Formats: sequence, structure tokens, C-alpha cells
Amino acid sequence: MNTVHTICGMCGNLTCGLQIQTHGKALVHVRGDKLSPANQGRMCPQAKAALELQHSPLRLKSPLRKRKSGWHAITWHQALDEIADRFLEIREKHGSQSLALYQG
Repeated sequence: MNTVHTICGMCGNLTCGLQIQTHGKALVHVRGDKLSPANQGRMCPQAKAALELQHSPLRLKSPLRKRKSGWHAITWHQALDEIADRFLEIREKHGSQSLALYQG
């Protein structure tokens, strides 16, 4: 069992402290970090659902590309190449101010 102090990435706040316990590569427990000044050990519903989301059989494990016949798994390399190409196309057509980043 390994305990890691980290921050939650479930929303745009990105400051709530968490303690996660892992066994090998598997996430086994999540709790709020009482030492975190942002959340003082409290967890929102999103953070509380992290363990369930991590182990959900419905969780996406590879990028998907929509085609006429439906969604198809593609490689990470292909997905990142397609995203980069699309960003370049948007920048060339509309200028660099047409792109923004939102994380949450």
C-alpha cells in the first residue's frame, strides 16, 4: 500500500488536496487531505466519486474517433496528431487568438 498526497483534477479549481492510496497501479482509497488549506480534508461529490469512476467498466481507456459507422478506438499517437493538426488549421484560418485552454 502506498499513500500519495496530490491535488484533485476533477474541476477547474485544481487546489483541493487529496490523499490517495494505491496498491501497485490500482487506486484503492481516496480521502481529503486535512493538511490542505484549500479543502481542509473535505471532499466534493466529484472527488468522492473518483474511486468509482476509476474502476467503472464504462470508463474510456483509449481515444475514440467518430466515423459514419460509429465510434472506433484509435491510438493515442493518432489522436494527438489529429488534435494538433486541427489546432494548426484553426490558428491558420482564424488566428492564434481563436484558441483557448480550459482545464477541469
